Amino acid sequence: MNLEKKIKTLNYKKYFLDNKLGKILPNHKLKFDDKVPEPYFVYNNNDKDPYPPEFKDLIRLHYIIRLKKITTVLEFGVGYSTLFMLHAINQNRLDYGNYVNTKLRRNDSFKIFCVDTDKKYINLVKKQIPNKLKEYVEIIFTNAKMTTFNGRICAEFQKLPNVCPDFIYVDAPCYMHVKGNVNGIHTRHPDRTIISSDILKIEHLLLPGTIVLWDGQTNNARFTQSNLQRNWKNSHLFKEDVSLSEQIEAPLGPYNKRQLEFSK
Repeated sequence: MNLEKKIKTLNYKKYFLDNKLGKILPNHKLKFDDKVPEPYFVYNNNDKDPYPPEFKDLIRLHYIIRLKKITTVLEFGVGYSTLFMLHAINQNRLDYGNYVNTKLRRNDSFKIFCVDTDKKYINLVKKQIPNKLKEYVEIIFTNAKMTTFNGRICAEFQKLPNVCPDFIYVDAPCYMHVKGNVNGIHTRHPDRTIISSDILKIEHLLLPGTIVLWDGQTNNARFTQSNLQRNWKNSHLFKEDVSLSEQIEAPLGPYNKRQLEFSK
């Protein structure tokens, strides 16, 4: 069964309970709310308050990282997701650390690298990271700006971590935080959807087997997927409100081949 089908058949509550994920956010009651969020939530409160945790999204991230034995995560936008992915990747470290560190070429194994434009949310997340896991998280504060990619107006982060992830989670930048404009166009408009070029600029550096997941941001996912130049399997899970891309080229060599076999 492929990843898309596995996600669609995931029993969220059972997975949550079986893996004792309640300890990650002990002050939040497990709640599955499929209601569409208020359309101008961020705009109306001027991005002062975060969305409440969406447990299906968080459980899905944990599930993918465990299922695919992910070793290195690149996250665009910190939040509750950082904590759930950190828990999952630490479990991978405990289960597979010896094999990954001796048999695969993964210099940043079992670490999460995050970029975000909001110091307030960065500090909130840092306070919730368990001390024993702080060494496995690196969070970079950076601005995002308007730019172009192949003549098309979009946004980009101004700094990215120099890593080679096998899982990328896209939930940023916030459209209100992107600075500047191109020909008068910018994202700081309540009807605008965020479009970013970050993944397109590093596509040639990614390895076969890399997985990209967009949380919502369907327009951004479509822009990226329509401009990718290598061989990817793309899908949109409408009910889950996520988009997925899997790099499906042949392995580059023996180390990459071994990693692809490991992740199955």
